[in-house]
Amino acid sequence: MRRLIEILIVGTVALVIGGMLYYRANNQTLEHDADFVAGEVRRFELEIKVRAATTSAQLTGRAWPMTIDPAWFESPPQNTLVSRDRPWVEVAPPEHAELFDPVYRIALDPTLASFWYNPYQGVIRARVPIAINDEQALRLYNRINGTRLTELYATPPLAPEKDPDAEKNSAEQTDDPDSIFFRTHTENERGKPGSRVSGAGGG
Repeated sequence: MRRLIEILIVGTVALVIGGMLYYRANNQTLEHDADFVAGEVRRFELEIKVRAATTSAQLTGRAWPMTIDPAWFESPPQNTLVSRDRPWVEVAPPEHAELFDPVYRIALDPTLASFWYNPYQGVIRARVPIAINDEQALRLYNRINGTRLTELYATPPLAPEKDPDAEKNSAEQTDDPDSIFFRTHTENERGKPGSRVSGAGGG
């Protein structure tokens, strides 16, 4: 009986130590990935500013690149915090022009891109993985993006009410560069709205 108790004690201690070592290794990996992704976000920011300043890319009316081309980089930035089976960069649509952060900041499913870019503000953000709790996820998001958000979740902007007069004259407003770009990049071959992302491959 005594021998059995000793075996149980040794086994319990071994499990505790193993759990501690696993947690420590996992935490170190997360810390490393967080530092890496923060650096990748800085790489994005620098390249976006260079392209805007040199006008070497098609710009929006607010003088920021309309999209991000993987060809700008010798090695495109990667988000190692999330899975690679997702789009690279999501480009914010016109109705999200005033946002500085994406509505969905956590990579909840593979349809959400690794990064989010707002061509009206010139800001790039990296999404974070599902964490143990929202506080941890928010802390990680702020760390890699250099932000100071107090809320992890956001409410999508309300769609503007349709103006009958504007709709009537919409066919005459086809020369605006922003309108042309967003129309051709958000419609599929049948003229129906479709999701718009920049680049290809995982993040």
